Amino acid sequence: MYAQHLQYGVLVDLARMIYNNEPVSLDMPAVNLISQRDANEVALKSFEKCNKEGWKVNAAGPVWPVRIIVGLLGEYLEKNPRFRGTEVEEALLADDSLARSTFGEYQDMPQHMIEAAATWVRNGGDYWNKPTHFGRVRHDY
Repeated sequence: MYAQHLQYGVLVDLARMIYNNEPVSLDMPAVNLISQRDANEVALKSFEKCNKEGWKVNAAGPVWPVRIIVGLLGEYLEKNPRFRGTEVEEALLADDSLARSTFGEYQDMPQHMIEAAATWVRNGGDYWNKPTHFGRVRHDY
């Protein structure tokens, strides 16, 4: 799972693809969305739960369909996204119900992260140039 940051992550990669009129693959139909801040907060709070037996927890965020994310990014970027591939019923997702029931809901809402990523890309924000390759057609990477 990728935590979202304005200089790196699935949302910025998808926004950059849409902004550059590149097709987005629908081979992975959904993704968990969590901010870097919320992922870090769960990691830090998890130290309280650590013991010699260990404690496993996913910090992943809610599941969002890629088609909806790309549609919203397209609206914010004033672009018509192009899609490739076929949506399937399976996706690589994480169940973060233990993190949410233990530590509470996340602070950053996916809708705000989506809008922030589009604004960042539209305004030429810095980018770490370490693409996640999420949403690209397979032969692009």
